Formats: sequence, C-alpha cells, structure tokens
Amino acid sequence: MGHDKGEEATASQGSYVSRKQGVYVDVGGSLPLNYEDNKIVILPRDPVMIYAYWEINESKKTEVKERFGKDIFQKIPYILRFYDVTNIDFNGLNAHRFFDIELPSGANNWYININESGKGCCVDIGLHIPGGDFFVLARSNIITLPTGRISDIADEEWMMVKGDFEKLMRLVNIEKIGKSSVEVKRRLFEEMKEIISVSSPGISSLGIWNKTETNGFWFVANAELTICGATQSDAVLSVQGKEVPLKPDGTFSLRMALPDGCQQIPIKAVSKNRKEKRDIKIIVNCQTN
Repeated sequence: MGHDKGEEATASQGSYVSRKQGVYVDVGGSLPLNYEDNKIVILPRDPVMIYAYWEINESKKTEVKERFGKDIFQKIPYILRFYDVTNIDFNGLNAHRFFDIELPSGANNWYININESGKGCCVDIGLHIPGGDFFVLARSNIITLPTGRISDIADEEWMMVKGDFEKLMRLVNIEKIGKSSVEVKRRLFEEMKEIISVSSPGISSLGIWNKTETNGFWFVANAELTICGATQSDAVLSVQGKEVPLKPDGTFSLRMALPDGCQQIPIKAVSKNRKEKRDIKIIVNCQTN
C-alpha cells in the first residue's frame, strides 16, 4: 500500500500503520499453498459443466503409501471419477453412470463437462490400483446443475422510467393528455406492428405481433425466440453468420425475431487456434394465423 514519502510508517505481518494520519489498515497476510485438508469440492459453472478443486493431505498420502507402496504416487496418476446421482440417495455404488478423467501431474483443480443439464453430480478423487480396484482418496459434495432451458417463470413485470416513456410517446406521436391507458396501448401496438413489418429478420428483441380486429374489437399476440448456450470462453461464436460476444464464463444468450415460416438458425463455435469448430443448427417453424 502506497504512502507519502514524508510519512513515517511501520508494516509487519500484513498490517500497515500510518503514524502521520493515525490510520491502521489490515491488508491481510499471504495465503498458504495448502490447508492440510483431505477433501474435494465441486461447484456448478453452468448447466453442463462443473468445477472441482481438491487437496490430499500428507496423512492420507502416508496411509496410501503404507498400503500400496512408497512409490505409488509416482507410478499412478490421480483419477477424477464423476457420478450421475440424479434423484437418488447415493451410496457410492448406485450411480446411474460414471466416467473417469486421468489428471496430469500437479493438478489441483479441473473443469468437468457433463454434456447434460439438470443432473445431480458427485465426484471422487482416487487411484486405479493395480488389479483393477479404484481406491477413493476423497469424495465431494453433491450438487444439482441448473436446467439448460428457458425458465418456466414468465410473470415478471418490467417498469419503464418516466423519461423513457415520454420519449416513446413522442416517437409514436401519441399525446398523453386526453388519452386513456387502453387507447395508448392500442396505439403502441399499431405502431409496433408497422415497425416490425419493415424490419429485417436478423437478431432482435422484437417478435411477431399478430393482430386481429373486427368491429372495434382487437387482439394482439407476440412471439420471440431465446437462444442460450455455452462454449470455451476464448472461442469465436456466430449465429446466422453474425459474431455474438461471449460472457467471461463462455455462456451466451440472445433473443431473436420469429417471423412466420420455417427458420434455420446455424450456430458455429470456433476454437481460439482455429483448429476446432462445432456447428449446431436450430430449426423452428412458426405459424400465426
């Protein structure tokens, strides 16, 4: 922490004391490399990926060496074993499925791609002992990943601040004075219909506005498509040929206009080194009549 050249100060064990100003600031100490724990912890990163970190203490390592040989950790790599424990009381043997990941030397954390959302997850760290047995060094907590779909909750009401509302009224040539709320809404729907009828079908937050009016009675319905997903955070993502920015964790979400007819929406992810790519095509058929 910086201070003036003419200021007398003392600093020791993560604290800083200013004699000139009489200020004490605790900046903390350096973090230890380990805590002598024997555990593994998993956290959800997104609907299809979890993050695991672990520490195996010396006491556990000594136990394993005495049982399997002093050079066991030099001969055999650590293994992460993922269990699908969705909707079950997991006892170590009754998982729906499991798979193993061999870890490089020195690793103490890892991202695990599940490829399915909404799953219950548990992870062991252990060793494949000669002879075929899997020896568990530590077992993680159990988590449930979020579902990778649009939420069923759609009852939010969004507020428009007064300044923005007045700008919108001027934009669509509505004079607030003398207009009821029903008349204002009806005029807004009319104007939105005109705007959308001449807009391009590219990425947009506007959807389909289908209006039917007979003898003064009117009815409006709208539809739009939300696309979300995730990839490597340093990948290049494009939707319908247009690049879409990724969030720091590699996730993305966008809303698109949904015109009538069959729509093909190609999505492409390309790795940072341009050597790998993945393509997904979403096909949607919309009819409003």
